[in-house]
Amino acid sequence: MGISGLLLTLKSVTSSKTILDYRGMLAGVDAMGWIHRSIHSNHSKSVVALAHYQLGATTTIDEKTKAFFINYVLKRCDLLSNNGVDLLMVIDGAPLISKRLTDQKRREDRRASYKKAVNFEQRGDLKEARKFVSRRNRGAKRSDFYYRCR
Repeated sequence: MGISGLLLTLKSVTSSKTILDYRGMLAGVDAMGWIHRSIHSNHSKSVVALAHYQLGATTTIDEKTKAFFINYVLKRCDLLSNNGVDLLMVIDGAPLISKRLTDQKRREDRRASYKKAVNFEQRGDLKEARKFVSRRNRGAKRSDFYYRCR
């Protein structure tokens, strides 16, 4: 989860840069954020395909769709790497004991959003389905992503 309003707060102390301005530097990249964005860029696919996949229903997502979500991130990695920027991919770590209750509530909320997304998609309301998928999504299964990044 991000920090609400962070980008707006930092706007006055930021400036526009190009990739080449970071040549020779190390960039930390939020891999799960990029995977989350891949869902919204893939309008031709089912808006709940990745959510199905995350819940272990591997038969509901074909390899081409799964590859799209992962390749979306890898293409951005290549873009930075090909322009001389070293990458440090940041992927969610182990659960924190102190956040156990918060994580449990988020898990329940994501499951409820998933069910709503499926319901809206089945009724043909893809706009509403996409809203609930964005609340539900936690990205591709980590094992697939780790394997592809090696």
